[in-house]
Formats: sequence, C-alpha cells, structure tokens
Amino acid sequence: MSKRRPPEPLDFFIWTVEDVGLWLEEINLGGYRQVFEENGVNGEYLESLSTFTTEQILRFIRRCHMKWGDFITLCKELRRIKVFLLIAFVKLLSMVIEVIPCAQDSSVSFMWLIW
Repeated sequence: MSKRRPPEPLDFFIWTVEDVGLWLEEINLGGYRQVFEENGVNGEYLESLSTFTTEQILRFIRRCHMKWGDFITLCKELRRIKVFLLIAFVKLLSMVIEVIPCAQDSSVSFMWLIW
C-alpha cells in the first residue's frame, strides 16, 4: 500500500484512481480499492454518480461487487465532500464579492460584481 497522504477534498474533481483508493481506505471501504482501480474509478467518475440512473447505479454496484450498505456509505461520504466544497466555495465567494458604485442615468447605484 502506498504511503501517500489521503487526497484533499478540494481536489475531489481531479482525484486519480490512486487518490480514490486512498480515500476508500480512509472511509473504511478499502476492500473495494482493487475493483475500483480495475474499473478506472477516479474523482470525475465519482462526481458523475449523482447523475446516474437507477439502472446505471445497479450496474455499478454489481460491477464493483458492493453491498448496499457500503454503497450507501460511499454516497454519504461523497455528499459530505460536496457539502465541504460548497461551504468552501461560499466562503471564497464572500471574500471576492465587492460593492462597486457605478453611474447609471446620472444617479449612483450599486452593482454586485463577482470576480
């Protein structure tokens, strides 16, 4: 097993197959690491799970030989990462929003600009 550190949640969308394997170990689903690697499951693929149809989800579960409880754990952990990312994005967004006065029909109004 690699001695690399677990991947950062902020890098979720660019996780490699190896990063996903490390993350699986971290969330106690390491038993699926090899089958995920064999199927080329990376961060982009994990992100796409949220758009899968029921048939695609069932196919994924069968291909990875996952138990339902483990699949639910996987989904909960993915949701936790997405919430973390959303919170980080909102914090970042609040830092870059500025109120800038702009002239409009000879009166001064304010416009929110997002850089």
